[in-house]
Amino acid sequence: YINFFNHNFLIFGKLYSNLENNNKNKRNYFKTICSEIDFNVLEKYNFIDWHIDPSSQKRCNENKFYWESFFNYNSNLDIKYPRELSRFQHIPLLFNKNKKEVAEEFFMQFIDWIIHNPIYKGVNWNCTMDVAIRVSNWIIAISVFKDEIIKYPKISQIIYKSINDHGNFIYNNLEYYGEKFPTENHYLSNVVGLIYIGAFFPKLNNSNVWLYFGIQELYKEMKKQVYSDGGNYEASAGYHRLVGELFLSGSKIAESISDRRKKIIIDESKKNKRKIYRYIDIKNFNDHSKRSIQLLPDEFYEKLLRMAYFTQSITKPNGYVFQFGDNDSGRFHVLDSSSSKSAINHKHFPKSVYYFLNKKKLFDEVITSNTDYLFYKNSLIDVKLNSDYKSNSQNYFFKNSGLVIQKNKNSWLGVISMSNGKNGKGGHNHNDKLSFEFNLFKEDIIVDGGCPYYTNYPELRNSFRSTKAHSTIAIQNIEQDKWLDGAKGLFSLEQKSNPLIEIDNKNQIIASHVGYGVKHLRKFNLFENKLIIDDKLNFTENKRIINFNLHPNIKVDLIENNSELLFKLSLSNNKNIKINLKIKNVKNPIIRTGFYSEGYANQIKNSMISCELISTDVKSIFTW
Repeated sequence: YINFFNHNFLIFGKLYSNLENNNKNKRNYFKTICSEIDFNVLEKYNFIDWHIDPSSQKRCNENKFYWESFFNYNSNLDIKYPRELSRFQHIPLLFNKNKKEVAEEFFMQFIDWIIHNPIYKGVNWNCTMDVAIRVSNWIIAISVFKDEIIKYPKISQIIYKSINDHGNFIYNNLEYYGEKFPTENHYLSNVVGLIYIGAFFPKLNNSNVWLYFGIQELYKEMKKQVYSDGGNYEASAGYHRLVGELFLSGSKIAESISDRRKKIIIDESKKNKRKIYRYIDIKNFNDHSKRSIQLLPDEFYEKLLRMAYFTQSITKPNGYVFQFGDNDSGRFHVLDSSSSKSAINHKHFPKSVYYFLNKKKLFDEVITSNTDYLFYKNSLIDVKLNSDYKSNSQNYFFKNSGLVIQKNKNSWLGVISMSNGKNGKGGHNHNDKLSFEFNLFKEDIIVDGGCPYYTNYPELRNSFRSTKAHSTIAIQNIEQDKWLDGAKGLFSLEQKSNPLIEIDNKNQIIASHVGYGVKHLRKFNLFENKLIIDDKLNFTENKRIINFNLHPNIKVDLIENNSELLFKLSLSNNKNIKINLKIKNVKNPIIRTGFYSEGYANQIKNSMISCELISTDVKSIFTW
């Protein structure tokens, strides 16, 4: 997976080896701090460049304070690369190797990072989320290497001091901007980072305050960020997984502390009340009839269970999720590298939740070689939750989330008409109302493009989240919802389109939006060997284009060229599957380059069918 000792790192699916920093001025300081490690081992160690973007070979300035700008939006320097490396998510993947060797390498990387990232300086202190994820992964490594770390008291002292610095930094730089502004995965990661530090390091001065605050906020964020149907309100499949991992890991660590410690933090909370931001009393969370103290209430775990079921439900027959919104490959912990396409294979998440909540039947339904779930082995055996979920249903309607899944013997259909993220303010969602994904015989046919770029390529980011990038009708020079110009608009998309979706008594999916000033109505009818899509859009002022974004494995040929177009679709890797797509009331067919990625920085060439409308009514029919 990675050559750990030679510092070859897999970042966003690509292997980078030229990440060395030859700062000779700090070499002697490094050797002095690490003098407890064998001299020959120290001599072989090369510093890592924690500030480089290997994709562009440009560096962030490590001498500037964290609140200063480290890049401009036209430089193509991608700040996510150094931040990703500094999350230390590569450490847990080496736990099954020689423990002494890996522990020493981890200690040297740790000291290397400390030396080259003094607190408040550089890009790796710029985002509190990354600070929290980094310290959480450090803590996992320290707990695994607990027998080794006691042999290195000088290194241990520096590690513990840095963890305390991380805790103070997180608590004093929370990504929370008041109740008027919706929170998101960033703030949630801050909260979970504090839970990790507070749970594992009870002797730190503010340990109980951080732990109590983290538990209090974890509960509040679950109520705020997750719909009652289990969907995350950021309107992105990728961020649903990340947020789910954060809730799962935070609650697992909190519930794993002893009953004695739980009682202490609850009893001492009133004494620390002035130190705890926005204090609420969590004592009422506890069901005292249970055998042990449960810090978070059953309603919290009911939603966590629904989050897992949501992911299981949007998973296609090929094992990949229905991709909608941004996908930046974000993870909290990466504990198993067995998933070949982890950015769109999310099976580890529901399996881990079911294991943690002791839902054996649901656990057995999720087939995956990924073993992340073993981290959550301290199951909550006392929690009483509704687990009457059916994985073999033909309809899955997530009303709050604005998403419908339908399937039959050979086909799978996912339709989205979802509200913009964070209470309509936008962030990681796209202009994808009435778009869909379609899978036949376990092969993807119509796909969502995701988004492989953020601030390094603003124009490409906007292109991937535009209406024209999705399998719906786009109107020239008009977006379903508008974004602001410039950097501020890259992570906002205020909702005006009023998206709606439902299933009627004939099993027909009916979706609509009014983003163009008039209603765009779309109906889906799925049969055993046919999918019919009816569009009605009474708008004739601008050019109207119907788009179908094809999976990269799909080859397409145009057979007829008149008002009723026929496209022949075939799979390059499966010659036996033949699909016809007939589109009525269109002209000027084009097969052009589409929009597709399977994670961050991973754009893959694909094709898109585009046709111009000649009527207010269009019918598209897939047959196979």
